Amino acid sequence: MQPINEAQNAPTLATCSVCIYIEPTITTATVGQEFTVDLMVAANSDLVDAVDAFLDFNPAYLQVMGIIPDTAALSTILANSFDNTAGRISYCVGKQLGGADATGTFRLATIRLKAMTPTAETILAFAFQPPLRNTDAFYGGSSVFNSATNGKVTIGAATSTSTPTATPTRTPTRTPTRTPTRTPTRAPTVAPTNTPTRTPTRTPTRTPTVAPTNTPTPTSTAWDPASIGDLQLWLKADALPLNDNAPVETWTDSSGAAHHATQSIASYRPTFKTNILNGLPAIRFVAAEGDYLDYDGSWLANTPFTIFLVDANTIPGSSKYYLAGTGALANTNLIVGWRTTGTFTLAQYNNDLNVAATNQPGGQVWSIVRSTTGREIWQNGTSKGSDTNTTLLTSNPGARIGRFGINYTNTDIAEILIYTKALTTAERQAVENYLASKYNINLSYGFVAMVP
Repeated sequence: MQPINEAQNAPTLATCSVCIYIEPTITTATVGQEFTVDLMVAANSDLVDAVDAFLDFNPAYLQVMGIIPDTAALSTILANSFDNTAGRISYCVGKQLGGADATGTFRLATIRLKAMTPTAETILAFAFQPPLRNTDAFYGGSSVFNSATNGKVTIGAATSTSTPTATPTRTPTRTPTRTPTRTPTRAPTVAPTNTPTRTPTRTPTRTPTVAPTNTPTPTSTAWDPASIGDLQLWLKADALPLNDNAPVETWTDSSGAAHHATQSIASYRPTFKTNILNGLPAIRFVAAEGDYLDYDGSWLANTPFTIFLVDANTIPGSSKYYLAGTGALANTNLIVGWRTTGTFTLAQYNNDLNVAATNQPGGQVWSIVRSTTGREIWQNGTSKGSDTNTTLLTSNPGARIGRFGINYTNTDIAEILIYTKALTTAERQAVENYLASKYNINLSYGFVAMVP
């Protein structure tokens, strides 16, 4: 028995501006059958350069078997993951820098599902939960989203004639070649309505509190932050083959420069923690235990630089720094972190840039650019302050993570990248998007295309 599909309620170009919808909107299947639905966009004459689609489903009735991207309209996949325990789908895409904008009606992906239990109706519901899981469509960094239409599935009891792998009949024009990928999620900030008539109604089917079973991993096929060049330090917790609560003796540098962070004293080693941000691990530094890591930071002397750091669960306070060294003369110590609970600093043991900031314990992306014309600090894409100081570090001895003198830090650090050049705005935002997508952290300006 084939699943019965009805698409007459799908939005059309005549009824909405930029609509995101499931096609067919109504599907009937039997227990054990696999079937597919399409994740669609109807943009009319509007231009679209990025789409974030987040769906909730009841895992008692449906299980996701796979998500097949359609890159014909938007080719850069930023998130492609599902969680069959919590009942979540995350799919985010954008155009490649320099690529064509999408318009008209186009498919984002095909979702393969399996019917599990009989029910009169279960919903594939678009999620509008800013800032982390918020369905939206963008052009030029601004929302162009109008509405969304959920998908409905009716599941009947299995019969002797059922065919578990049958799929719905599709229109003959949909024949793209697809390559599935798994990437983490990213979410915009705009909270749109939820139906083609701008009268949102959502029927949640579960409370998403269960730890994910499908751990997302960063995509390497769409864009790689090392492609910018001059990446001298790249510490990412998900590159370590460790179990939960394992001590971290060496945090391997993934940049290829072999600037590994190490701790030779067992009692001072931080801890590897799983499932900290978007199902991904982080390195936990505990002040009371004196946790820190050493690394060679001498290459930061006499050069511009750009720093990115992703952290969560941080407890800010007096002299709670992520990065610091042992230099005690002016311009001999790179210091990055919390000077006080509400003040974030970039310092050189003198020539400090102090900015007002509010800690985001659920996860934050810090971006710091030191150029030959000044310095600037961003938190989750928002500039927190800048200056025109042009003095470079003259040395940087005793570089450490998590310690400054007798002061230690309480934080979970997921990733650190340091370039020995001042990144352009496009390059900085590309790295921010990579990190935000990977760790499901909202950026203030939404999506921008990756640099090629």
